[in-house]
Order: sequence, then C-alpha cells, then structure tokens
Amino acid sequence: MMRAAILARVLVVLVGLLASSELAIAQTVTDTLGRWGMLGTWALDCSQPPSRSNGYLSYEAKQGGAFHEREFGDARDSSRILSARMTANGLLEVRIDYTSISQIRDISFFKAGDGRIRSMSNRIATANTRSRTGTSSRTATQVLGRCAAGNEPRVANFEPRSLLII
Repeated sequence: MMRAAILARVLVVLVGLLASSELAIAQTVTDTLGRWGMLGTWALDCSQPPSRSNGYLSYEAKQGGAFHEREFGDARDSSRILSARMTANGLLEVRIDYTSISQIRDISFFKAGDGRIRSMSNRIATANTRSRTGTSSRTATQVLGRCAAGNEPRVANFEPRSLLII
C-alpha cells in the first residue's frame, strides 16, 4: 500500500514536469520566432487578397504554442511549429507539423536587409532536401514581405481543404 502511494506521488511529479517542459518549449519557440522577426503575416503582395498565387503565410503565438497559418483564398490550414532556432549565419530554422498533409517539414529562412524573407530550404524531416539555397525545381523561391497588422484582406466563408506545399 505504501509503495502504491509513493508511485502515485512520483507519477504526479512526472506529469507536472512534462506539462511544464511542454510550456517552456512552446515559449522558447515563440520567443525565437519573435526575436528573429518572423511573427506576423507574410505574402508576395499584401495589397491583394490571398489566393493560390498569393498565399498569406502567418506565424502566430497562440495559447498552446506557435502556429503556422496558411491561407490561399479557397483553402487554409493551421499547423503547429514544433521547434525554431537561429543559426550562426542568421537563418531561422523551423520544424512544422503539417497535419493536413501528414508531413513534418524542416524549413530554413533568410531575411534580407529590407526585412523581406525567403525560404532557403524546405524538406520533409528525415528526407532528402527538396529545395536548397533558395531554389525549388530550378526556380528561385519567392521573396515575401510582411503585411501590416490588421490590413490583410481576408476571405470569409471558406472551406478548409488539404493544401499542397508550394
């Protein structure tokens, strides 16, 4: 009986530690995104509504962690950002769990002097790199600008659908 009580106390302590470590990880991811300047909404042209050719990509801190929201006019999704770190050469590396397409992806971003960002690599975690050094299938990756908070056009009455990685 005494042994069961001790095991119960140990279990309570372990659950508490696990919960607090998950909160600390979520705060660290959000802090890293904030320090690098990634939080907010990004697009090719913020004056135009979101569409398949002008996706709105948002990086947000919410209760429960950091999330990557994608809106393409007729479709949108939300994915948890599992990790984020800044490299010595100034890149931001993020790992995102795209549950809508059943993929975990590692993406590295470069920030230009004017504040615009560009994906330098985008690969399925533990797979070969799909996009390297700012190119994807021999085409340069798109350079995105930050949209002013609250000024992004939004499309009402959308139906969530699975999205392809662009």
